[in-house]
Amino acid sequence: MDLTALSRVFERHPAETEQPPAKSPEQPQDSAATAAPCHPTGSLPDWQEASEERAAILKHEAGASLEAATATAADWHPSPNETRDGWHGYTVANLQAAAGPDWSEIASDPAALDALAFLLLVRAQRLRGDCPTHYTAPALCEHCGPVWIWEGGPARMLACPWCEVTARKIDIPRPAFPCGRCREFEPSASSPAAGVGRCRIKARASERGGALWPGVERVCREWRPSEEDPS
Repeated sequence: MDLTALSRVFERHPAETEQPPAKSPEQPQDSAATAAPCHPTGSLPDWQEASEERAAILKHEAGASLEAATATAADWHPSPNETRDGWHGYTVANLQAAAGPDWSEIASDPAALDALAFLLLVRAQRLRGDCPTHYTAPALCEHCGPVWIWEGGPARMLACPWCEVTARKIDIPRPAFPCGRCREFEPSASSPAAGVGRCRIKARASERGGALWPGVERVCREWRPSEEDPS
């Protein structure tokens, strides 16, 4: 036994002895061993597993082609990072967070997912102080005053979609109404129908834009219909 050679082995640093020998260039690497797992546990993510299972069912039981089955399954079980044309930039993860405990009820319903994404878009527009394009009807909220809402919505409300926005002190777009139809408008004593009046509560809108003619429309948060106003 060569005791000198053996002693040199024990003199090496532990890290040197633990390193495996390098493979020769001619020796191919095992792709299965070097590939990173698609999931931390080594198993497929739930959405991918569900997608593959549905594709298999469509192919083997419904007779769909592999391409059609895969495409349909992907529509029903998308990746959490996936977004679609009808989702306005929102991802599956965004929609799942918004749906909360109701996610299981809509996860496989493309129409419901499109609707939820649209609701998120509209809410984001309101929170920026922008008026959604389909908010074209004037309405009156007890808290916010005159507001825009969707066509066919209620004309008067105790609370409205804009309440969340005005509570954050964000200015919102409003419809204009004539001062003469407001309960706080005090008509001219000499010419009630056409003369210049005044605002009893001195709303901010009454202090800009010139004289308060009864027929001139103004954007005013404090506008409230008079008892004679049918709106």
